[in-house]
Amino acid sequence: MGDPRRRDQPAQRRHTHPALTLLALTEGDYQPDQGCYIAGGVPKHYVATDHLETPGLATLTPDDVLDVAEQSGLVWDDASMTGLVFHMVSAVGVAGRVGVTAIADSPASAEALYRKSESTLADAVAR
Repeated sequence: MGDPRRRDQPAQRRHTHPALTLLALTEGDYQPDQGCYIAGGVPKHYVATDHLETPGLATLTPDDVLDVAEQSGLVWDDASMTGLVFHMVSAVGVAGRVGVTAIADSPASAEALYRKSESTLADAVAR
């Protein structure tokens, strides 16, 4: 089955949190004939998880996570309809994890953005 976090092309009419996030932020549409999600004439891809866990992440507060994201430029960009969306941020202090959806114009870019969120949060914990 592969990695359950990978959702390079949103499933047709699936109502998952990442797919709904993609829909809400981009106002695009799944194109079955092309087999991909299109927003603003550009294919969109995502990688998402609700279990981004890093040792020591529970030492951060929800505000810390959002501050680190903002300071690192790991935020949503309305103009390009790309970026990161954090969710379940309130779980960071209790469960030591957050959710994240990385949306980009290519599968590789979405994966790179996701990996950058992992490494940035790990670096924040190490400080």
